[in-house]
Amino acid sequence: KTTDAELDELVNHGLVSRVERDWLKNYEGQKHSVVLDWTLEIARVAVGSNQARPLFNIICDLRTHQTYIEDMLSMPVPFQYFHLMNLMMCLSFVGWAYGMAMYDSWIATFIFMASTVIFLGMRELSGCLSDPFGEDAVDFPISVWLLDTWRECDLFLEVECPEIWYDPRNFEDAPLLWQKRAAH
Repeated sequence: KTTDAELDELVNHGLVSRVERDWLKNYEGQKHSVVLDWTLEIARVAVGSNQARPLFNIICDLRTHQTYIEDMLSMPVPFQYFHLMNLMMCLSFVGWAYGMAMYDSWIATFIFMASTVIFLGMRELSGCLSDPFGEDAVDFPISVWLLDTWRECDLFLEVECPEIWYDPRNFEDAPLLWQKRAAH
C-alpha cells in the first residue's frame, strides 16, 4: 500500500536511508511497525533501556491505535449491505414521490427535491468519510502532521538545556518530584 513517492519522501526528510527504503519497498508486512521498531532500537541504544521506557509506552499506544485504524479500514461495508441501503433509499424516494405527488401544492415538489438531494449527499459524504486517510479533499493531511511531529521531536532531542537537567550522580540536585518518584 505504500507508494514509491511516500518512501522517497521518507528518504528526502532523512528518516530512512536508501538501503532501508529499498528494504521497506520489498517488505510485505506492516511497514509502520518495522519503522517503529527501528525507532525504539535507536532510542534504546542512544539513551539506554530505562530512559527509553516512556517512549516505549508511547509507541505501544501508537501501534495499538494504528492496528485499530487498520482493522477498521480493512473491513469496509459489505457489498450486500451497500446495495440493500441503496434499495431502501430508492424505495423511500418512490414512496415520497408518490405521497408528495398526491398533494395539491407545488411546494411538495420542492420539498421532495430538497430531501432527495440531502439524502444522496449524505450517502456520498458517508462514503468519503469512511476512509479519512486517502487523497480526497476531506481527508486528513497525515503526511503533513507526521512531518510536523518529526520536526518537533527532532528539535526536542537536539536541544541542550544544562540549567534544567541535573547530574545523575548527584541526585540531590534533581527536582523534588523526581526524588519522590525514585523513592517509591
